[in-house]
Amino acid sequence: MKIEGDRIVDIKYKVFGCAAAIATTSILSELTIGKNLDDALRITDDDVIEAAGEVPARKAHCSLLGVVGLHAAIADYLMKKERVSR
Repeated sequence: MKIEGDRIVDIKYKVFGCAAAIATTSILSELTIGKNLDDALRITDDDVIEAAGEVPARKAHCSLLGVVGLHAAIADYLMKKERVSR
């Protein structure tokens, strides 16, 4: 992620998975860019599914993969930022 201030201005990802996982992660990145960190942490897999329009029920779990990765990346960023500011 590229963060300026507390706003996500760019996001890159690498997905090893099915087409649904790749598509929902791409949608997630579009939902995330421009948001501040607090708002990005509020994004859920349901938000991604809604933005996708429709995801087959058997592939709905794929939308969670990107969200978990996003939340982990934000947590990692915040922990590193805290260490630097000490």
